[in-house]
Amino acid sequence: MPQKILFVYPNIGVELRIPLAISILISCIRKAGHEVKLFDPTFMGEFHTDNEAMEEMGTHKSTNLIDLVGITKQVDPKDELCLVIADYKPDLICVSIVERNFSTAKE
Repeated sequence: MPQKILFVYPNIGVELRIPLAISILISCIRKAGHEVKLFDPTFMGEFHTDNEAMEEMGTHKSTNLIDLVGITKQVDPKDELCLVIADYKPDLICVSIVERNFSTAKE
């Protein structure tokens, strides 16, 4: 029986990279016939990156994130997650983290 699965990547103002594992898992789960949704609050509210430090080290070229991302949605990610859960009604919620967003995931 197909299940509704919600992946949560609790990335609030930390990283601008989506872990490859989430993409692979979602693809495999969909291929198995399940419905999958991803909640990624990366661009909700104000975010900060380590891009400036990487630019100073010379490992990255300078970028204007506003040009790339646009104006971000100014909402509380926790409230948005509650709305997504209430609307989507998942059978299973999976949380995928990297060490930088461990505290956010615990909340």
